[in-house]
Amino acid sequence: MADLSQLQVITYGTYDTFGNSTSQVIDSYSSATPDPTKLIDHKIITNDYTVRDANGVIDQAATDIARRHGNAYMSTVDRYTSLEATPESLIEETITKTNLFDNRGNAVKQTSETFVKDPSTGILQLQKETTVENINIDNRGDAGLQHITIKQPDPANAGELTIVTYQEITNRHFDASHNVDNQMVYTYTESGGVLLDVQEIRSEGFTSSGTAQKQTIATYSDAAKTSITDAKVVENDVKSITPQGYVGKTKITRYSAATIADTGTGAISLIPADDNKELV
Repeated sequence: MADLSQLQVITYGTYDTFGNSTSQVIDSYSSATPDPTKLIDHKIITNDYTVRDANGVIDQAATDIARRHGNAYMSTVDRYTSLEATPESLIEETITKTNLFDNRGNAVKQTSETFVKDPSTGILQLQKETTVENINIDNRGDAGLQHITIKQPDPANAGELTIVTYQEITNRHFDASHNVDNQMVYTYTESGGVLLDVQEIRSEGFTSSGTAQKQTIATYSDAAKTSITDAKVVENDVKSITPQGYVGKTKITRYSAATIADTGTGAISLIPADDNKELV
């Protein structure tokens, strides 16, 4: 019998006419059977499939297409420390809104806000805002290009958000489960800002949560990808990966250099050295 990582009990509530779940509850336990004393968290998920424009007016055509493809206009995930969903046990809330759909019902632009409880006041505070723009979406609904902007509250200006990172991601290949196994990531301080680095990433051995068991990563310091500054393999212990995709144990092995086939878009070959550094 395989070692237990985590037990999840999923209860579905209501469905719309297209068979989409509009509400569900996920209870996660660190025990083999549901035990309230072993509860990890209690999540309540609410999905709203009614598409609205910037003025709040319902777009019925877009709503029907989005419902048909199972893409929610807005999803809210409330996470609690207790099976009793009370304001006192609420620890986190994430609200994801799809700001734009294409004519096939695919999400073109999404904004996700994560709120966490301030332990001193008990009030939810915005922790992070993530905006994802999906470009070059194919017939399977996979985006060939993504622009991701992450913002956090600016400590120097109350109520204002500041950009932490901006990424332009090229997804070259997806597996049958829509996991990206070959991608290139340009990371900047902001859109049009200073380039921080460029990474070529190859992923394999995906779990049901979409987390890769192994990633081979080559990092460049320049946009033209002429100088590799870091080469490593990241191995996630499959037994420590939770159903939500959290990783409990990771081994990182760094190499002295790397080469990439097909003019930088293919397989990454790592060049070992006597002093390879292994981190756990």
